Amino acid sequence: MDGLNAAWSTAHPGTPPLVAHATDDDAMIMWLSDRSPSAAAFAKNYLLHRSGVGNDITGHPKPYTSSGLQTVYAGDEAATYFGATPGDPAVPDLYAVGQHGTVFTGGTKKIAEHGGADPQDRHVPLVISGAGATAHSVHSDPVETTQIAPTILALLGLNPQDLAAVRTEHTTALPLTTTQPPGPARADLRVALQGIPLFTPAGQQVSATLTITNNGPSDAGAITATVIAPTGYTITADTLAGPTASFTAPSLASGQTLRYPVTLHSGPGHGISFGVAIAFAFSAATPDPNVFNNFALTPVITA
Repeated sequence: MDGLNAAWSTAHPGTPPLVAHATDDDAMIMWLSDRSPSAAAFAKNYLLHRSGVGNDITGHPKPYTSSGLQTVYAGDEAATYFGATPGDPAVPDLYAVGQHGTVFTGGTKKIAEHGGADPQDRHVPLVISGAGATAHSVHSDPVETTQIAPTILALLGLNPQDLAAVRTEHTTALPLTTTQPPGPARADLRVALQGIPLFTPAGQQVSATLTITNNGPSDAGAITATVIAPTGYTITADTLAGPTASFTAPSLASGQTLRYPVTLHSGPGHGISFGVAIAFAFSAATPDPNVFNNFALTPVITA
């Protein structure tokens, strides 16, 4: 960076140092004080034609060429590399990929980094373990770490489309194998409590729906579900009213959904209060290994 600034100062007397900010580890990332195309081209040309001597991890001299870089993206090239619009201030003016095994640092203490654009840094295995992931299955298609978040939401029974980035970038969950290995019957009950707004005026009632979906490969037997009202609320379901409401069903086929209407009545209220409506369900007859989506928590603010 010092050499680049010195070369710029020689070619452009009286101007500020060219490099305004830089992060140099496995790669070179630079924002320039002059964001013109000519300044970006100057930096790229300097780096690609810079040779010298650095050191290896033992401290012994090691010559380098092209500033230890493999590829340099400058100006609009950098924006294109990151899939951004040219001129976006969040995009660096220069992004450079280091040669294999090169780390930009001073001294010998740092011999490795978190990772860059090198294939060995980016092409790594991703291991998933737990309920919802079939044991010993292998997917050879490339995936990305951005798919981890929607996968977690899906396994918890939540909607990945609630994430703005998932909707904008059309990110899919990881390709978990849905075919279950041979074994005993298994259900996967997913519970949701729909229709409850975050803010509810005191003394009002709210109509909601308890849904129970069986995402498992087997029918679920002897279903029991319960809804617990937030503090200060009562629940009406069918002809019963109280702080809780319970429901039963003899079975729930794989891929099918049960729906139960409930009405929450808020009390007169004394100022602003915060509560949580809780719903859960289980099968007394069929194992359900994925318990993370057997309950739903819905916050309610009453004023």
